[in-house]
Amino acid sequence: MKLACADFTWPLLPHDRVLKMIGLLDIEAVDLALFGNRSHIRPEVVRQDIPLWCGIITERLAQSQLELADFFVTPWTDFETMAVNHPDPKQQEESAAFFHDMLAVARCIGARGMTVLPGIRVGDEPWEASIRRSAEGLKWRVDAAAKAGLQLSVEGHLGSNVDTPEKLARLVELTPGLTLTLDYGHFVFQGIPDAEIEPLLNHARHFH
Repeated sequence: MKLACADFTWPLLPHDRVLKMIGLLDIEAVDLALFGNRSHIRPEVVRQDIPLWCGIITERLAQSQLELADFFVTPWTDFETMAVNHPDPKQQEESAAFFHDMLAVARCIGARGMTVLPGIRVGDEPWEASIRRSAEGLKWRVDAAAKAGLQLSVEGHLGSNVDTPEKLARLVELTPGLTLTLDYGHFVFQGIPDAEIEPLLNHARHFH
């Protein structure tokens, strides 16, 4: 097992200093995050010139001598904007374009895996319907990532449509090839015992 540290651990430090801090802690790898409107390196900026930012990120990783453990991307500060299962066709179109751009970044910086969010529940719609729509949105993303040599993961989290181990397991069942970035904290916070979370370990690619 290798330990990594997320670059968003120190949001007030400049990004290059965050990478140096991780190295000073004798941690060998970094989870690089591109979170819309809030991370050190923001996807809406990167998308304006992907080759330029690929060079910047690659240079920073090389200078810090950190391995890239995971590439974690979210479109915006809320979970709804460009969600993988958003019912609005326009949002779906924008979500697909965002994913393709982030996949291009992942390839050029040498990522082996990429984490995205699983989707949302709209209003009081049935959970099963919401999860099935997520599966449909994720299937082609899993295939596209695989063609690029990457594994695609989702993180089941509070505020998503897979906020319990049972729901997350259902999404994995419906989406062949999908892996998990597993964070026990989202479930423990709800009082869910470890025994109910542990079956998800069989599908985990990465841990938070």
